[in-house]
Amino acid sequence: MGGQATAGHRRRRRWRAVAGFLKTIPGALTAIGTLLAAVAGLLTALAQIGFIQVRSPIVVSPPAAHGPSTAAAGETAAAGQPGPSLVYLDEVTPIQQPGSWYRKGSRTVNGRAYARSVSIAQPARGQTATTIYNLGRRYAELRFTLGLSDSSDPPLQSKCQVFADHDLIYDSGTFVRGTSSEVVRDVGDAFDLTLACTPTQSVGADGEAVFGDAQLTLKLGQVTATSMP
Repeated sequence: MGGQATAGHRRRRRWRAVAGFLKTIPGALTAIGTLLAAVAGLLTALAQIGFIQVRSPIVVSPPAAHGPSTAAAGETAAAGQPGPSLVYLDEVTPIQQPGSWYRKGSRTVNGRAYARSVSIAQPARGQTATTIYNLGRRYAELRFTLGLSDSSDPPLQSKCQVFADHDLIYDSGTFVRGTSSEVVRDVGDAFDLTLACTPTQSVGADGEAVFGDAQLTLKLGQVTATSMP
């Protein structure tokens, strides 16, 4: 009996000790929090006087998605605004043209508007209208969309040819309203560029053959005639 009483007394003393320890935990946590706040305040003060430097965390930006940048997309998408290496054909003054047959400005071909176009009015059927430009071998490439203007008379048909000096570099064959062709040709060796269009229909009709947004690409190191000293 005496041994059981002693064991029970010991257990009670242990429980009282555990309970006393648990009561001290909140106070210890409060003290630790106060200490951490004091350390943070000290670091802030030292950083403000320049005694220490606090580095910001490095943030790594995600890699850019494949494809053209927003700026590049805006430049290529802006209608009527070529890059610095491009010259619109309507900026080049022809050295030979058939008077009122040669026109410039916005034209609609096959439902699409081309703001910087060169167009050639089609005279009497079978009669060729010719326009010649001096390129001076400054350009590498010619690019345009060919078709009849949507305002042309329905019977109108035409055939256009493009010459680099005396070499034929493009022959459209006969085309009609409501069709268009994307054309790219090398003109790197061309001193002169000639556009020649001929109405081929069997009846009288009025309209225009349009070289939509015709552009020339300058060779490296070349400048436009307007920017030359």
